[in-house]
Amino acid sequence: REEAEAQKLANKTGIFLANPEAEFNYLWGSPDVIGNRTDVSIRQTFDIPTITGMKSRISNKQNRLVELRYKADRINILLQAKQYCMDLIYYDALKKQQTTRLRYAETIAGGYKKQLTQGDISLPEYNKALLNLSSVQGELSRIDVEQNAVLYELKQLNGGVELIPDDYRYEDTPLPTNFADWYASAEQKNPVLEYVRL
Repeated sequence: REEAEAQKLANKTGIFLANPEAEFNYLWGSPDVIGNRTDVSIRQTFDIPTITGMKSRISNKQNRLVELRYKADRINILLQAKQYCMDLIYYDALKKQQTTRLRYAETIAGGYKKQLTQGDISLPEYNKALLNLSSVQGELSRIDVEQNAVLYELKQLNGGVELIPDDYRYEDTPLPTNFADWYASAEQKNPVLEYVRL
């Protein structure tokens, strides 16, 4: 926001006439016959775009474009945050499912260990159960890493403020019944379309 305000101020600089320059000279005459001389001069530079107000109108249009660019950037950041939130919801659901798989794999590995000690199965079959268990544990670790990466990105977008881990849910959004009405309302809200029109 501050950058947009600074750009707006920069657009307003240089649209006014330059300050007038005044000069005063007092010259002593030598020889005395010439006498003393006094010069007074005032100068004002001007350009036609400033006088007609064209620079001011251009500055106002540039400020409008800066405002629209700011709104478009804001929408992009919100869209990016929404995308990260959906990723977070996905990883949370995936983690719950993988945790269930881990419990099943641990139960199976425990059952195979018991059968191995009783002599009902051979060591390669037990190793397959352990391999499945370690595969599920590795997948769960990968999901944790990806979920933490998404949380870190959301923290950056949130200005360094951590999000409170909670049960992440996604509410369904119904589709619009009339596409033309929806598009008209979306067109009014979208600064990019207005930016293109200007």
